[in-house]
Amino acid sequence: MPYTDRLIEACERIIRRDWTNALIQTCIALDAIAKKTYGGKPGKRIKQYVRDNQYILTRIAMLHLEAHGDLMFQVAGEKTMKFEEVVYELVRCALLHEGELDSRVKIVQSPSIGLDDQGNFFLSVYMIMALCLLLVADPKTNQIRWPETASFTVEDTTIKFSDIQGDPRKLVEIFRSISEKQSNESLQRYDYGDVGSNTT
Repeated sequence: MPYTDRLIEACERIIRRDWTNALIQTCIALDAIAKKTYGGKPGKRIKQYVRDNQYILTRIAMLHLEAHGDLMFQVAGEKTMKFEEVVYELVRCALLHEGELDSRVKIVQSPSIGLDDQGNFFLSVYMIMALCLLLVADPKTNQIRWPETASFTVEDTTIKFSDIQGDPRKLVEIFRSISEKQSNESLQRYDYGDVGSNTT
């Protein structure tokens, strides 16, 4: 199956909320696109691709934050792992070699990234969408003809694949605008009536 078909399948699985199978297809497509980008061995190229696009992935996964530089986690049984190592070793390699996520990876619904108190890594469904959207936006998938209806909806905003295709910068700009909109709405909801009031 061509890597572009893998990506289409991944997007369809996400829409069905079939998160594990979406990740399997995404990881295969990710490796193919990383190979076209950097060449070399799978481990090195996949980790490099994730690292170079970490700010986009974390922006989508957490909505209000972009992580630049080393993003380290004290995963159970490991000294420390960088974000790209978690994605490669505990997600990609576990899925493709063992058929399931590493037991230390927990899929969660909230837009977050981090660990629980047992050292298990939270893999947000937003991060799964982020990986898929990143590949949709990669110029190396430009040959896909997405229908106008192909999209994900995040925080009441519809992200049409045809709008972001071939343009990762536009993808991250959309999510920055979602964050800004939410921040403005939060400020508007805040009640300033009691600030500085005199109760004596």
